[in-house]
Amino acid sequence: MGKDTLVIVMGGRKIGIYLPGDLEELVIEYLKRHGGRSISSLVQEALRTYLMSEEIPGCNLVGYIMVLYKHGMGDIDRELTEIQHEYIGSVLFENHIHIDEERCLMTIAFRGRYSDFESLMKKVRSLRGMILVKHLCVCVD
Repeated sequence: MGKDTLVIVMGGRKIGIYLPGDLEELVIEYLKRHGGRSISSLVQEALRTYLMSEEIPGCNLVGYIMVLYKHGMGDIDRELTEIQHEYIGSVLFENHIHIDEERCLMTIAFRGRYSDFESLMKKVRSLRGMILVKHLCVCVD
């Protein structure tokens, strides 16, 4: 195998992945800065993250939604609270911090069906004043 070939173990089976030189350099620098066992472990984690962020019908999720917004825009704080109340069985808690006079960052902990999560995300994204809505969730069943 050449230096641009990566061998990883997934489910007990080895596969080869081609990494272009520039990507390999970025990966090596990342491991130096952030630590990690190997390129294989980093690729495995990246694949899990990517695949778990895909729509999985019927899946039960647990995770967070991060919401960056302009707090003075309309009645956004009340609207965010009302949306969370619509999902009272799935929204576990929220945390709100003030970044500056105009912007706030909220994290919403969620546990429930993917369909409810997707619906919650759409409602939050639709609010006037949203700057960024990101999530990190994993399927737990």
